[in-house]
Amino acid sequence: MNELDIEYELLEGKPNFVDRVGFWVARQRRAGRTPFFIGAGLASLLLVLLGLWKYSTSPRTFLQNTKKCIVEGVFGPDVKAESLWPVFQSTSVFPPRFAYAFYATQKEYLCNTLINFEQLRQEKVAAEIGLIYPSSWQESDPEGSTGAIRRMLDKANKKYGVNLHPLGLWKTHRGDPAWSESLTKLHVFGLTDYERIIYLDSDGLALRNMDHLFLAPQARIALPRAYWLDKGQLASHIMIITPSDALLSRVKKWVDNIDKQGFDMELVNSLSASSALVLPHRGYAMLTGEFRNSNHSKYLAEDGPEASWDPRAELSRSFYIHFSDWPPPKPWISATKYQIEQTQPACNPEERETCGNRKHWQSVYDLYHKLKDRVCILCTMLRICSHLGQHLAKGRLHCPATNVEFAFFCTPSIPTPPFA
Repeated sequence: MNELDIEYELLEGKPNFVDRVGFWVARQRRAGRTPFFIGAGLASLLLVLLGLWKYSTSPRTFLQNTKKCIVEGVFGPDVKAESLWPVFQSTSVFPPRFAYAFYATQKEYLCNTLINFEQLRQEKVAAEIGLIYPSSWQESDPEGSTGAIRRMLDKANKKYGVNLHPLGLWKTHRGDPAWSESLTKLHVFGLTDYERIIYLDSDGLALRNMDHLFLAPQARIALPRAYWLDKGQLASHIMIITPSDALLSRVKKWVDNIDKQGFDMELVNSLSASSALVLPHRGYAMLTGEFRNSNHSKYLAEDGPEASWDPRAELSRSFYIHFSDWPPPKPWISATKYQIEQTQPACNPEERETCGNRKHWQSVYDLYHKLKDRVCILCTMLRICSHLGQHLAKGRLHCPATNVEFAFFCTPSIPTPPFA
């Protein structure tokens, strides 16, 4: 008796033809049930995995996965800026453009921007990089010329992929040119080709990838406190900006009356006093002069009176550091040996690490000079002068190898410049 006959006997009475056909179909279904369910299960698993993969790579879900990552890095080297577009749902541009921006109005500051471009590319930033510089350089150093400025601009564009933005020179008639021409940085508020910008002064040094700041909460401007001042003013050497024509219009009106109102820092405070997003200064706005201070309470204020100063830890957690050590000058300007000896960080005999403040202060300058020698286009003889301990004074110097003439010459009458 086969299986079909047994099923027949379970019925009350003799099965007819329809019953026989029904039993045969049921038997065939039972025979193929196991492979059917296996196939269906595998297909379902494949669909689930496909859905999870699509979810994890969808730009619409990126923000949901990183909402809590505001002040810590969330990018790997392969994350592209288009993954951030949900932060800016109002934009009509896909993907939006994010950029680090710098400005330079003098050759020395242009060299500093190259140093920072090198640093950012080494850190594998995902965003673009933009450079604001005087449009007059287009005439004084046109494309195809061999002057240092033209060559550094070409290097910025070709080697580091920097977007060049020649714009008008904004300046005041007060103070040193380095200060009076700093108003040119304010063009950054009108770079509307970008959805969001991280602006950095070129007389500072980018130490780590800051792409995560593009995920900071929406605000037309975000910046840290000038912690070294008592009045709680906002600092302008690092800013996160959402450019707009309206914002640029306000800036232009202010610049028209600049001689009555101050410098760039005063403008930034005027624009931001009531609506700025305040960034933590610790890690983003550190001054090199902090290593020379004996009291670090202002810098550590965010963590309360119990916070302790550790120069190694503070430098390692810093994303950007600003050269500010007056009376010692900026690192590209020579200082006397006496100036350095009188103003370098003191050594505390109670420190765990011998002369930690001085060691890490010096390391920042050493890094700057190492990068400067590697990336800046300067006269070889000028480098030799510096390393021989000779001062760079006003005059004329011609470099035969590059056919470039510099307004400097070497004289051995001044003590060894610092940090060479």
